[in-house]
Amino acid sequence: MFKPHRLWFNSISLQGIERNNNEDYLFIRNHSKEKFAIFGVSDGMGGLEDGEVASRIVCNSFDKAVINNAKHELNERAILANSAIFSEQTKRGATAAIAIIDKETLKFYGISIGDSRIYKYSNLKTTQLTIDDIPRYNNSDKMRNYLTEALGLRYQIHNLKIISGHISKNESLLLTTDGIHSFLTEQDIQESMQLFSKTQILAELTEQALNRGSNDDMTAIFVTLGN
Repeated sequence: MFKPHRLWFNSISLQGIERNNNEDYLFIRNHSKEKFAIFGVSDGMGGLEDGEVASRIVCNSFDKAVINNAKHELNERAILANSAIFSEQTKRGATAAIAIIDKETLKFYGISIGDSRIYKYSNLKTTQLTIDDIPRYNNSDKMRNYLTEALGLRYQIHNLKIISGHISKNESLLLTTDGIHSFLTEQDIQESMQLFSKTQILAELTEQALNRGSNDDMTAIFVTLGN
């Protein structure tokens, strides 16, 4: 029988101030009898049809994962989510950031598609672990919101990148959609991690993003070790 570490987590999902509905979606699965916990955020792509449907399909696909090999399951579930959205033959797409944590060893694996992100906070420093799927050759404002990859846009999805690491005491993971991190720097996030308690961090980040002009949906999950 495995001996799990206790995880502490919090989440938030807010509708954008100029949006008719919230096209973001999140899920958390942390059952006491399961060795793995899984966390995910997804952002239905604006300008396409029913973004909230696409993001829900993504989260439901990952939430159904039967995890024996976390790395393999992340890859397979991304492929399944992409096929499920694409097969509906509608113009839908979604980004996603998913993390699986082994509660016994505290090793984690993560994946991001599009521009949803995973950050790690360790030794008073915040680091973006994932790489946005955006053009590398053009940093202009015109290309800022262009994605080179997302779930549901094409029959096949390419360039899936799995990250891995460990989480230990006083370290945490943060999953966000772009309604938050597009308006904050890594330094902004780091300072919030340093200054605010774990129960306050997500409210602080969303408030900062709003104050910086975010009108997009905002979704985040914060995960750390429990007491």
